[in-house]
Amino acid sequence: MNSKHVFPSTVLVEPTNKCNLACDFCEANCTVNGHLKLKDLSSQNLAIALKKIEKTITNIVFQGDCEPLVNKRLDKLVVEAKRFTHSIAIVTNGTLLNQKKSQELIKSGVNWFAFSIDDHRRDVFNAVRVRADLDVVEENLRELILIRNNGRADLQVAVHKIIFPNDTLESLKEFVKKYYLGFGASQITFSPLVEMGDIKVKDWLKLRNRLESDLVDEGILVNLKEFCAYPYKTLNKYCGTNLLYINHKGYLSPCGLHQRDGRFFGNLLQESYEEITEKDHFKEYHNYWLSREYSKPIPSHCKDCFLLKGHYHRYTLNEGHQNGLEFCDHLDLQNNQADGADAIQYDLISKAL
Repeated sequence: MNSKHVFPSTVLVEPTNKCNLACDFCEANCTVNGHLKLKDLSSQNLAIALKKIEKTITNIVFQGDCEPLVNKRLDKLVVEAKRFTHSIAIVTNGTLLNQKKSQELIKSGVNWFAFSIDDHRRDVFNAVRVRADLDVVEENLRELILIRNNGRADLQVAVHKIIFPNDTLESLKEFVKKYYLGFGASQITFSPLVEMGDIKVKDWLKLRNRLESDLVDEGILVNLKEFCAYPYKTLNKYCGTNLLYINHKGYLSPCGLHQRDGRFFGNLLQESYEEITEKDHFKEYHNYWLSREYSKPIPSHCKDCFLLKGHYHRYTLNEGHQNGLEFCDHLDLQNNQADGADAIQYDLISKAL
């Protein structure tokens, strides 16, 4: 196996294809909509998959097109994951994470929790988070933070929010103050609503930066720069994914966006990592991003990816100003995205940042 394909990486694991909610804005292909046959990832299969990529693992995050806690054996998966890393996270809607379950998962090895709470106002939350109850979620969050405060200072408890078109500077301030100050969350993260590959809040970067600046003026020091509510731990900067993704059937892909479209590298339950890394589409993807081969066509895995179309990716390239602009121009040409309105919008955002 080519050594350049073995690199420290965050590994996302999808423990099930089930969800207990039916959020209108969610584009995940989960069983709550009745489209898929129920299937959980077993601890035995997780062990097989992780063993094959163990040299790449820095940390493991249980997440995906699902609610991880719907898998009733999630604690067994965590125990298996702990054999490969001591940094284990869970991203949850918070409805099932009661005090007993929190203690069980912490004992198994979880040290990072992220709650997806898309609004702090009960009527708005209950409208967008169909089948959820904000009172239940907040009580579970409160109990987890209490565990952290009573002797588990190493636990990270993040709260994540989707930014909707009707969110305002003031409503976002209220959200931060409620969960960062009031509840004592370790971190607050935001990401804009995306529908069919279209980012609905085009100026969200400016809004987020203005929000952070206003809060600093009020004496509230909070870092809102992170895009997702779990840690990326890698030495390689990719398109914004920086990770490997294993779904509930053992399929390996660059991230959850690719697996929704069936764009897999291979299956770790049926193939070795060596066999997967020798495939042309695997080499194409990794060579492009590792070597920054921007003059070549974008990888087939990346076509139509909304992350590459959005301003967030361009903002986080870390390529230097000129190189970043040249890459964005080249990408726009390849995606046939270059139009006057987008160019003006990007220029305004660049100047604002």
